[in-house]
Amino acid sequence: MRTYELLLGYACNAKCGFCYNPPLTPEVLAQEISLRRAAGLLTKARAEGYEGVWFTGGDPTVHKELPKLLLLARKLGFERIQIGTNAVRLADAAYARKLTAAGLNYARVSLHAASAPLHDELLVLPGAFDAAVKAIANLRALGVYVGVNFVVTARNYKELPAFFRFCVGTLDIRDFDVIFLHHRGMMELNAPEHSVRYSDAAPYLREAFKVYDELGSRPETPTLINVPPCVVPELEPWIADWSTDSTGDGLAQPQDLGIDLHEMKASQRAKAPACAKCSLDKRCLGFEPEYARRYGEKEFAPC
Repeated sequence: MRTYELLLGYACNAKCGFCYNPPLTPEVLAQEISLRRAAGLLTKARAEGYEGVWFTGGDPTVHKELPKLLLLARKLGFERIQIGTNAVRLADAAYARKLTAAGLNYARVSLHAASAPLHDELLVLPGAFDAAVKAIANLRALGVYVGVNFVVTARNYKELPAFFRFCVGTLDIRDFDVIFLHHRGMMELNAPEHSVRYSDAAPYLREAFKVYDELGSRPETPTLINVPPCVVPELEPWIADWSTDSTGDGLAQPQDLGIDLHEMKASQRAKAPACAKCSLDKRCLGFEPEYARRYGEKEFAPC
């Protein structure tokens, strides 16, 4: 379904060094979408035929008007009413009930490791892993559909097989996205600590997908984000957002009135001369130039 993403603000209770949002200066923290403006954007998006809405941030649970916005989204008739969150606040069963009663029916929870120590270190938020696992249980008990996001960094890419086992075998989740870093925002400043080559992570990706065969399961949705198909061509069926075939969702941020996500992603991609020889060239959006400036273009070989 067409989904409208509403980035409510940049405030967050975590401090992920690999975040693509800008550093949290007082000026950035002051930027947030007011209830009135959000209501106008939601009304317009629904009139334009969007069937889903996704509240993001920062962390949307930090935004004090989130329950009212969820309720408005429900009244406007959005089919999927979603948040993207580290889920720490949702470990509080009463808060989870409040959001669900308002209209929340889908949550994407950020988990960046298969166990607490590394996840909590990456978020710089003690207790974040246990809170997220508890939140997932709370949300499921309330009938909320739960998916998971994992951002690949230099510190966690070797955990990919264990992460797949944890999601599928322990959490019984088959809707999760493995997202390669965007070298922007905080990540641009912290690249020496967090940046990882596709070629270094690829063997662990391949091993991770074998977990599905081990457990007799398959993912429900495309799993890999910001991964050119030439990096792991055998996993191309599970790669999202790489092709010109992708449809455009909407995005509104505190500093703009709205953009088309597909057009934005296409404008942020580049190609190497070798791409012209690739069988996927006409369909492929390419790779992010920030990555190529750091590592070069040799990894992007024609399929």
